[in-house]
Amino acid sequence: MKHGDVFDSQARCIALTIAPDTLSRGSGEIDPDRLFGNVGRKFLKIFPDVWPELSDNVQEGKDEILKEGQGTIIDVSDSPFDYVLLLNTLSHRPGAHPK
Repeated sequence: MKHGDVFDSQARCIALTIAPDTLSRGSGEIDPDRLFGNVGRKFLKIFPDVWPELSDNVQEGKDEILKEGQGTIIDVSDSPFDYVLLLNTLSHRPGAHPK
């Protein structure tokens, strides 16, 4: 397998890990710096116009996405990828990461 920059890929979909437990805090505003892992944060820096689409879809599907191990596919524009797959694999909960 050849290694390279995922953002130079010709793939139609990019998978981004999220920590949806950050959605239940505060005013209901989604903080992308807490929601996404490193690749997701870089993705939003490169393609900032995608954030409104992602944010709206996350808010609408929050109850399903909050279940650990779940994910959702979002049809996006304003990026070279047609779809973003959000995967609930990160957690900021105390004790969520074994030592």
